[in-house]
Amino acid sequence: MATKTTHTFKTVDSIDLKVDIYTRTLDIDNSVKYNTKSPVILFIHGGGFVAFDREHLGPSIIQSALKRSWPLVSTDYRKLPQVRGKELLEDVKDAYSFVREDLPGILAGTEDKLPPFENIIVVGQSAGGYLALLCGHFKDHRPIAILSYYGVTTTSDDMFKRERNPAQPKIPRAYIAHFLDEEASVGSTPPHGAFHPESLLADLSRNPDFIVPASDESHPSRARQLLAAYFAQEKMFASFMEDVDRDLEDPSWRDYVPTIFVHGEADAAVPLQASVNLAKVIGPTPVKLFVAKGANHAFDEPLYLGDPEMAAVEEGWAALEEVVNAKLNESA
Repeated sequence: MATKTTHTFKTVDSIDLKVDIYTRTLDIDNSVKYNTKSPVILFIHGGGFVAFDREHLGPSIIQSALKRSWPLVSTDYRKLPQVRGKELLEDVKDAYSFVREDLPGILAGTEDKLPPFENIIVVGQSAGGYLALLCGHFKDHRPIAILSYYGVTTTSDDMFKRERNPAQPKIPRAYIAHFLDEEASVGSTPPHGAFHPESLLADLSRNPDFIVPASDESHPSRARQLLAAYFAQEKMFASFMEDVDRDLEDPSWRDYVPTIFVHGEADAAVPLQASVNLAKVIGPTPVKLFVAKGANHAFDEPLYLGDPEMAAVEEGWAALEEVVNAKLNESA
């Protein structure tokens, strides 16, 4: 099964930003020794840049990482509109530094400063995929690979320019006005949308006795998601992200890190074409796109490895493992 510990990696404006560190319980029991070359994952959750927190991830993410003995660190970040894209990226950069510099000592059970991890993989879903892709543009200590699940690629994409479907009612500003006056926060995740370590058995397979908590329609994250729809309707995302966005003409995509895309064929929130377009631009590094046939946005979140709908996800992780192993062999 998975073991989780929680740590604060940053405090800003009286807000504690935390990470959850997941390791395989068997690895701890067998005293697995990590070293500077050990691959580790920084995971960035989705939620339209406005909702959820570090607890929002599906069981297959944990299974995929821990079956490879890759520790996974899921991070908080502050949410729009109380902060802008620049602050979101600052939070992710600080989480990345925590993984690189502080995680070695935590995993070793020592307060001593140990040499940093060198092989960091960044995985993100949806809005978190956007932030994961921005990590590939770091000037120093870049990740060795990116895995984007149906991630937003750039706010210059056509998805942010499309006109509202007249058949859909317009969202009045009054419906979301109270969210604009809230204090800045990292969001929250309802229990049915969070990962629960007890959902997995010791061998990381699905626990048949685990019951997913009932959906809570009154949870604040549910209502807050309306903000993302409103910002899209009013074409506001480009202004929020103007300090950090990289459009497809940006030359830095031509000197990028190996990238794996997983995307649903019928994604209505972030169209598949967004990943297709970016995959054509990135170079000269390896790029692979795996398409889940007939799947919508966030199709994988309630599923487990081995479920028939998960073929594209499992192929994506296998491709990621190939990239990581090539990097490890190269530096051996």
